[in-house]
Amino acid sequence: MKWLYFSLILAFAGLSVILHLREEEPLVLITHPRVYSFYYSDPLERIRLDVLSNKTDDFRLYVDYVEQVEIANEETSLAFQLDRISIGEPFQWDNQTMAVVSWYLAPEVVLSNSQIDIKQANLIVTYGNGSQVTLAIGDVHYLFSPSGSSSMALGGVKALYEDIDGIESVSAIQVDLVNRTNDILHVTNIALVASAVSTYPAMIRTDVTCEDGWTVADCLGLEGYVFDLPAVDEEISVLLTPHQTRTILVPLLYERPTPFHRFAIVVSYRINGIAQQMVIDDFPYLSTSPFQVDYEPWYVRHVID
Repeated sequence: MKWLYFSLILAFAGLSVILHLREEEPLVLITHPRVYSFYYSDPLERIRLDVLSNKTDDFRLYVDYVEQVEIANEETSLAFQLDRISIGEPFQWDNQTMAVVSWYLAPEVVLSNSQIDIKQANLIVTYGNGSQVTLAIGDVHYLFSPSGSSSMALGGVKALYEDIDGIESVSAIQVDLVNRTNDILHVTNIALVASAVSTYPAMIRTDVTCEDGWTVADCLGLEGYVFDLPAVDEEISVLLTPHQTRTILVPLLYERPTPFHRFAIVVSYRINGIAQQMVIDDFPYLSTSPFQVDYEPWYVRHVID
């Protein structure tokens, strides 16, 4: 009889373990695909990608288990080293306990004078046991290039912010460009390291003063400004006389609604007929979390068994 009782206890315990394993929640990772714009300016620099996770102790969130990391689509791939993973404090979201998991990455190979554009990119993480996690993260643009010559300097840069299709984002940038030479500099283009968001050459204005809180339309003296026009690739013409500083207002265009808060800028110019460029490093013009109530329609939920 004792043996029967013991057998029943073992059977009940085994069934409890099986039911517990069946009831264990899968790992859920939530991303907010958007436009990323990076410039490689320092070997110590790391790019950061954030995801929401319903777990903080899953092995897939530990650096030691990661074998390989890449950002890729069907056409292009860029390999990265995983420097570290940080996990924020848990909070309640959609009746679940979630935490922000931040991945800090460095390029595996530093390219020379190249811009890598990976539209509809995935963050692909491969683990030592052969398993793999693929997360949709949006468009990734990464510029590898010298910052430019000493002919031009950046005197200052700031951004204007507006509600663009329900998302607070950068509506224009205002740059102060400095001619450091005794020659005339001819600015021919001011472009973003991005594609879904671009500058609007026809609306670029010089020596315009924009007060804090002004809209693009206010700065341009217009009744309104449309952000979703087709991008246009055309040259501009702004002259900087010797040692002159000029303020240039650069309105933006949006291919689709997206938060666009941090990005790199390329200023192209000519001096004595020679083409040059100056790169303005990616800078967080607006510091906000990628996970907000307004952004929820764009979230992508990844359930990982």
